[in-house]
Amino acid sequence: MSDSAEYSIRVLVSSGSLGSGVREDEIAMGLAKGANVIATDAGSTDSGAAYLATGISKNSREAVKRDVTLLMKAHAKTGIPIIVGTAGQAGGDLNVDWTRDIFTEVAGELGLTPKIALLYCEQSKEAIKRLNADGRIKPLPPLGPLEGGTIDACDHIVAVMGVEPFIAALDGGADIILAGRATDTAVLACYPLWKGMPWGASWHAGKTGECGVQCAVKRDGAGILLTVDADGFSVEPLSETNYCSTESVSAHMLYENSDPFRLIEPGGILDVTAARYVQADQRSVRVTGSAWVPSSYTMKLEGAGGGKFQTIMLVGIQDPDVLADIDSFHDNLLAALYDRVRKTMSSQE
Repeated sequence: MSDSAEYSIRVLVSSGSLGSGVREDEIAMGLAKGANVIATDAGSTDSGAAYLATGISKNSREAVKRDVTLLMKAHAKTGIPIIVGTAGQAGGDLNVDWTRDIFTEVAGELGLTPKIALLYCEQSKEAIKRLNADGRIKPLPPLGPLEGGTIDACDHIVAVMGVEPFIAALDGGADIILAGRATDTAVLACYPLWKGMPWGASWHAGKTGECGVQCAVKRDGAGILLTVDADGFSVEPLSETNYCSTESVSAHMLYENSDPFRLIEPGGILDVTAARYVQADQRSVRVTGSAWVPSSYTMKLEGAGGGKFQTIMLVGIQDPDVLADIDSFHDNLLAALYDRVRKTMSSQE
């Protein structure tokens, strides 16, 4: 690392989704390595629109409370802030309030009085119709123009936030930020940007770490540590038995993104065409050359409403090795699920 990179910001990404199972030993490692902030996404559209339509979370309250307890204990020990994006799975106002109630409950149990900032992003149907009539809402391919009937059918509509609301909350002295729907990347990029780190490196680090340990070679563990400085960023898993490779890190630009070199975000485009990935040591990868290209400020809209029917997916298995010993497959899968539930829903002393 060059002299210009001596000052750095370390982002502890506790997991890919709040409630999926934060590891206490990983949090301890991240803090020992000098983490300046804890940041995590809490939502996804992968499981469908129901969580926005109903205002509920896919992850159970018990699982989320377990993770929140570990994060708030880390905050109490170090004073570093906690940043959560797309709260309660979908980021609607009801989802944010549900998450807020868990944080305030845990704060009371731990005897803490943190300053909590709530970032809401729901839009009224009237406002959306007015903007649509003014030509300010553009369809995403392959869809056509937004119809008034589609707007009326939505129970909740959210606008996907960038880094600016997070930075405003940090300016206001927030200890904990609970945000509505936001880009996964913005949740992790906001703190380094607030501290003056380069836009290209900060956004690329955020993209790399958005799903926690998924940017590593193995799915061993949950969290990672991002180190952003004036020259670029580094990434390493928080499990000693795992490691990042140049392939695992560079490949994450393709995750939920059709272009491996460009990522569109509110207010600009992350361009990694000139990015270079180097194996810094056995466990970490160093990335330089990422660029941020400012552009017109746009925010994606997501809307959902209740319907008359629910879709159920049936999955079949044709793998001959599985079918040859279906009982062992069933027993191993059930054991893995039980182990996951015990790790993510165990009570905290």
